[in-house]
Amino acid sequence: MKFLHLLMLIFSALKLLSTMFILMSGKLRTRITKRLSGYKNGIWITPAAIWLLYIFLSVVDWNWDPRIFIKLVFYFSIPTLILQYAERTKRLLGVPDILAILSLWLPFDFRLMNDSWPVLGEFKYHTSATIAVIYTFITFCGFRRIDINASWKLSRNDAFNVLLFFVGVSAILVPLGYSFHFLEIGLSDLFQKAAWMVPLYFVTIFIGAALPEELLFRGVIQNVLTKRMSFAPALITTSVIFGLAHINNGVRLGEHLFQPPNWTYVLMATIAGLFYGGIFHKQRSLLSAMLLHTLVDFTWVMFLRG
Repeated sequence: MKFLHLLMLIFSALKLLSTMFILMSGKLRTRITKRLSGYKNGIWITPAAIWLLYIFLSVVDWNWDPRIFIKLVFYFSIPTLILQYAERTKRLLGVPDILAILSLWLPFDFRLMNDSWPVLGEFKYHTSATIAVIYTFITFCGFRRIDINASWKLSRNDAFNVLLFFVGVSAILVPLGYSFHFLEIGLSDLFQKAAWMVPLYFVTIFIGAALPEELLFRGVIQNVLTKRMSFAPALITTSVIFGLAHINNGVRLGEHLFQPPNWTYVLMATIAGLFYGGIFHKQRSLLSAMLLHTLVDFTWVMFLRG
């Protein structure tokens, strides 16, 4: 039974990650969504597939929980209903799209969906993030036709600007963080306990935090707002929303404990969001924003948390 559980865990993780990577191809996204949008209620195919995946995994693992299933039904039904309404009423990009994305993000950010995939054990958080990413790709790119500029292509100019923006955001956040006792120089315990896992942690931050957050905040919210207002107000509004999404994050650094509501974290994340949104707008590359986000989080966790 443990062997079956391990195989199912590996299969599910590979399937979810490969699907996410494949959907980063613009041509394939267009092809899939054109096929789905050909059905009258095609927007419901993606959430239905997610519900079937949960049923399959829970039944095979003998871990069926109707409460979790009902929670998943509500979680994906709310944004789907909002987007279906926006499509049928021919609404322009705007408030309904932001409400839909917030209905996806807020339960996830407040860890309300952490127990949604118990069969996947320690991978359940990243599984929830990956599934939310796949859902967002298909529904927002296909049915709402938002160009999120998602591609795995990274030019030398993109890489240079990622490093340039990283130096810029560090020049602001590091002194500010020290003044609030939010940052402390010191290597993470991971270097002593398992140094070989440090590169893996970088990948984990990229997949589990930077990718879903940049997709939702820059790829969707900033894109939507930019179409409704000029760039500067859209950037500031998105960054403030991004900052407020971190208000529930408690952080301990040495003797300093930052409990929710964590306004220091809100300020730091808002400033970081200005740089993430800035490079996304400048390069028209979601990957650049993801890499910058990963560098900032990785540096903080590994070198600036005492």
